[in-house]
Amino acid sequence: MRREIIIIVVCVLGLDAVYLAEALRYPLGAPSRPGAAFYPLLVGALVAISAVATAVEEWRGGPAPAVPWPDRPALRRVMALTGAALSYVVLLPYAGHVIASIPVTVISLRVMGLRPWPVLGAVAALLILGSYYLFGVLLMVPFPAGIFGG
Repeated sequence: MRREIIIIVVCVLGLDAVYLAEALRYPLGAPSRPGAAFYPLLVGALVAISAVATAVEEWRGGPAPAVPWPDRPALRRVMALTGAALSYVVLLPYAGHVIASIPVTVISLRVMGLRPWPVLGAVAALLILGSYYLFGVLLMVPFPAGIFGG
């Protein structure tokens, strides 16, 4: 049994306990009309079940083979995706969802192997505008407006 996995499971369960405690501050509602706490409690329960299942799997699995460190090209891809995700977090409050999504979408598609720029631009535009339409228009999720209002 790898000690690192157990440490991660304990940390996840601790964070999940805080998450569930905060979720309980919202009204639960009724079965016919769930309140604001319903979805967070469901997510928290699934996280707890997943963490416990991981611990059981680790306990029953015995020693695991060593996982090699990623080679240089793989590490570059990981760093590119991390940088793209961070760019979204930094840009979102200032530029809004649509503009902030451009770097993360384009970089992610390039890392996944989509090379021709016209195809990449079309796929990125469909993903970004599609996510805005789904969440912003249909589900009415408010996005930070940014300096451009969108």
